[in-house]
Amino acid sequence: GQGLGQSEVLLDPTIGVHDGSQGNVVIATNENWSEGPDAAAITSTSAAVGAPAFLASDTKSAALVLTLNPGVYTFVINGKGATSGIVLLEIYDADSVSTGSKFVNISTRAFSTTGNNVTIGGFVISGTAPKQVLLRATGPTLTTQGLGVTEVLADPTIELHDAIHGNVVVATNDNWGDNSNAAAIGTTGARIGATPYAETDTKSAALLLTLQPGIYTLIASGKSNGSGVVLVEVYDAD
Repeated sequence: GQGLGQSEVLLDPTIGVHDGSQGNVVIATNENWSEGPDAAAITSTSAAVGAPAFLASDTKSAALVLTLNPGVYTFVINGKGATSGIVLLEIYDADSVSTGSKFVNISTRAFSTTGNNVTIGGFVISGTAPKQVLLRATGPTLTTQGLGVTEVLADPTIELHDAIHGNVVVATNDNWGDNSNAAAIGTTGARIGATPYAETDTKSAALLLTLQPGIYTLIASGKSNGSGVVLVEVYDAD
C-alpha cells in the first residue's frame, strides 16, 4: 500500500521485545498481529494514536500493545523462516495522558543499500513548542560493537525531510565533524547518554538542531551508493 512490490517486503515479520535491565531477556513476542490476545486493543490503539491501519488482507504483520517500566528496550524484527525484505518498525507512545514518562531516544540498526533499500526513520514532535533533537547515522563506530569493517556502512549521510511541508529537505550532513556545531554534537551526546563516536570515526553523520512540532523523516544512506549496516538514532536533546 506504500509503493513497494510484494517481492521487496518482508512477508511474515516477527517481533521480540528485550528488556536490557533484565539481562536482555525476551519479555514479549508476536508473529501475526491478529492472533494475539491484544488484537482488538492493537486496532483501537492504532486508530487513537494515528497509526495507519493494516490492510484487510494483512494478517502477517506483527504488533504488540505493552505497558513498559522505565528502562532500555530492544525490539528485534525477523522474517519467519529466515526470510528477508523491507519492514517498517513503528513505536508509538500510546498513553492518552501524561504519565511522567517519555521517550528519550529511539534507534534502529539496519542494512542500508540503494533505492528503496536505504534506511528510513521517522519521528513526530508533538505539542506547540520547538524541540532540540540530536540525529545520528552511525557507521564506522559499530566496529567497536562487534561488527566487522566490511559489514558497516563506511560513510553514512543524513537527509532530514519535513513531511508536513511537502517533504522538503530541512538539513543534510555527510561527516559529523564538518558541522559548524560539531563540538556541541559531542558534548550534547555525552550529556544525554549517546554512545561516543570512536576517535577514528570521522565519517558517521549527525545533526543537532531545533525543530518545530511536526512529522519528520530521516533518510540514512551510503555516500557514493555504499552499502552496509548503519545505526539510525533520534534523541530528545532538550
